[in-house]
Amino acid sequence: MIIQSGPAPSASATRAAAGGSAGWRAWTSPLDLAIAGAIAVWAVLEPPLVPPPPPLAHLGFAPAISLPPAVRRRLPATVMLVVAGALVLHAALAGPDATFNPFPSLLVATFTVAERIRPWPLAALLGIVPIGAMLTAHLLGYFGAIGIETAGTLFLVFFVGSTWAAGRIVRHRALSLQSTRDDSEQRAAEAAASERRRIARELHDIVAHSLSIV
Repeated sequence: MIIQSGPAPSASATRAAAGGSAGWRAWTSPLDLAIAGAIAVWAVLEPPLVPPPPPLAHLGFAPAISLPPAVRRRLPATVMLVVAGALVLHAALAGPDATFNPFPSLLVATFTVAERIRPWPLAALLGIVPIGAMLTAHLLGYFGAIGIETAGTLFLVFFVGSTWAAGRIVRHRALSLQSTRDDSEQRAAEAAASERRRIARELHDIVAHSLSIV
């Protein structure tokens, strides 16, 4: 039996395939794609469950609030601004019967800016963006029936603030762990260098002593 096989892939083709894989991973990750997909499913399925039936334009907000989180690690500030803008636009167009579907994306974006952005003043400023968007939505009558808007707004502001704080804590812990690893590697390198110097001195002494005997 003769088994024929095709030509082996060239090195350039292999590098191109590896580069393509690394390219999309530079923008997103399987976890972020899963988060974006889950938000998209919820954004599409939730509005029809709340009477009255939403117009088609209502479902148009699903891509605006579900696609940005897929690149949240690469563009944290942009994702925050896009999602916050989608919330305000959603509140302005959908009216008092609007549901809360932008908020999962808003919370994901809040956590990300706190965890990914290094300068804390910029991270804090971006952390205020969702609060401003929610207050604007409150003024547009977004938070449901009359009499619960203030309580709902305060609850959501607290929730966003807690999410931002959690993201900042995760960042500090990650930096602390990295610093500990760097210190350990530096100490290990210094110990190895010291051991090499000790061995070199001993070899020098042995050779010198042997020569003196000769």
